[in-house]
Amino acid sequence: MKSVSIIIVTYNAGQDLQACFDSIRKQASSAIEVIVVDGGSKDNTVDIIRANNDIIATWISEKDDGIYDAMNKAIKLTKQDWIYFMGADDTLLPEFSTMLEALRDPYTIYYG
Repeated sequence: MKSVSIIIVTYNAGQDLQACFDSIRKQASSAIEVIVVDGGSKDNTVDIIRANNDIIATWISEKDDGIYDAMNKAIKLTKQDWIYFMGADDTLLPEFSTMLEALRDPYTIYYG
C-alpha cells in the first residue's frame, strides 16, 4: 500500500477543524502522514491543532501569502508517496483508506 501525506491548510478554522481531524483519526490505514499549515489564525485553530498532535506529523502556524503559498510550504514538508489536500472543513469518508490500496500509477492524478 502506498503512503499518503494529507495536507490541511487553515486560517481561523476552529469551527470546523476538529471534525476534519476526527475523520482522519477514524481511518483504518496507518500509512497516513498529516501536515497542517496554518496562516497565523486568531481564533482557537492552533489550540485544536495542539489537541490533535497525536495524529499530526508536522504543523506550522505563521503568516503566509494565501492558500497556495501555504500549500507549497506543506508540500516541502511531505515525505510520503502521495499528497492529498483537504480543506479544514472537509471530512474523509471511512473508505478513504481503501482508496489508498488502489493507488498504483505514479503518473495518474486522482481526484474526487
